[in-house]
Order: sequence, then C-alpha cells, then structure tokens
Amino acid sequence: MERAHPRSSRLQTSLGVNRGGVAIVAAAGIRMTAINIGVQPTTFECIAARIMLGTSSCVAVVVCRPGLSAVTRAFFTERADLLDRLSTSADAFVLASDITVTTTVEYHCFL
Repeated sequence: MERAHPRSSRLQTSLGVNRGGVAIVAAAGIRMTAINIGVQPTTFECIAARIMLGTSSCVAVVVCRPGLSAVTRAFFTERADLLDRLSTSADAFVLASDITVTTTVEYHCFL
C-alpha cells in the first residue's frame, strides 16, 4: 500500500519524477488491508493497514512529516489526535515515523 506525495501543479502535466510518500510493504503470505483511522492530517502524511498472519493481527501506521515546511502548532494537534485514536483502539498497533523537525536536523522515531 502506498500514498505518494501529491503532484505539484508544475508536475501535473509532465511525466517528471514525483519523489516521496509513505508505504507499507509486506512479505508473501502476510495479508494486509487498508484501514481508515478516521483522521485526515494536513501537516503530515499517514497510511494505515491491518496486518494479519495466521490468527494474529495488528494495525501498522506510517507517518511522514515533510521537512520543507515549518513545524506548526497544527502539526502537534494533528499528531496528538492520531495518537489518541490509536491508543484507544482495541487493536495492537505499530507506529513508524520519520519526522523532520527542521530542514537541518532530522529526528527518526520508531515506536
């Protein structure tokens, strides 16, 4: 499953490379189903899937905050909303993120 960066208006009519986005990839034999976690963030990208192997399952969520824009209060509000929704879910979850806080320093956090 993947969610590519939206194409800019400059790239809409071209075949130029559109770099970036988020994806969840699984090995053969692992079932994956896209899920809606009920949030549409505007300050970061997010994708979620239910991962199933045999009788076990969990929810995987991948988050990426592009480093080209400044961190705003809205980012922290949307991130808190996402974490609230995940923490109250009955499903076990894995959250993976690569969040660039400034254009010169990257904080990589794998929870």
